[in-house]
Formats: sequence, structure tokens, C-alpha cells
Amino acid sequence: MKKLYLSFALLLTGWLLAAPQLMAQPQLPNFNFKDLAGKTVRGHEIAFTKYLTIIYFDPTCEHCLATTQEMLKNIKKFSATKIVWISFAEKEQIADFKKTYFPKNKNMIFLHDKDMKIFDSFGDLYDTPTFIVYNKNKTLIKSITTPATIDEVISIYK
Repeated sequence: MKKLYLSFALLLTGWLLAAPQLMAQPQLPNFNFKDLAGKTVRGHEIAFTKYLTIIYFDPTCEHCLATTQEMLKNIKKFSATKIVWISFAEKEQIADFKKTYFPKNKNMIFLHDKDMKIFDSFGDLYDTPTFIVYNKNKTLIKSITTPATIDEVISIYK
């Protein structure tokens, strides 16, 4: 019986160590998602000058809503980045989120991923919100899952 427990413990430990991690692509992947009007948005066609921030989110997630409130308090600090919000929530929920928090922000794009293809493009995202920041050369700078504070994200934009 001890051998069985030991074998199980070793197996569990190995599984936990091999658990999927966020594997954001080193270069911006060429994703294809629909915006709220149903138009296809391709990753390589998004125009930005300094930074591109992809935010994987759920409009009903408490962490996402709290982080959004922090963003609103510091919105000027996000002026150097184009922000792309991606969610597989219902399109109406995403639209309500946009209308509630960012109704007039032209520097943001909201995308609907009804088929959950975000994982094909960005790897094993395991929590919301996840911020994935790319520089003007479309090279990954950093990815942060559920930031402790919004300052952790803001510090990336130099």
C-alpha cells in the first residue's frame, strides 16, 4: 500500500510540475477574431505605434472588473498602448462591458472569440485577466496573469 501511495504522490508531483504555463508567443501571432460588429480583425493588421496590449478577460470576472476599475483611475498611463480586449463570453456581455467602462475610448478594440481560438494563438491562458504586452516590433515584452495591482502592468510602458 505504501508503494501505491508513493507512486501516486510521484505521479501527482510530476503532473503539477508539468502543468501548462502561459506560453505567450515571442512574436505577435496572426490571430483572427470578430469585433462586436462581426468584422474580422487580424492581428497583423492592427495599427499601433509603441505598445500593443492584449487583455484576455471575462466581463463577469471579479478580478477583471476590479482591474478595470484600477485602469479607469489610471487611464492616461495607458495612452502609449493600443489595447485589444478578447473574450469568449457572449457578444452582448462584451458590448455591455465596453459601454459601461470604455464607451468612447478609440484606442481599444473589443473582440469576440466564440470558438475559443485564443488558445491556438496565445497558448495556455489559464486565468483572467491576462495582459500580454508587445512592443512596436511586435515582440513580446511581458505577460502578466491577474496582476496584483495595475501598476504592475503600467510599469511595462516606459
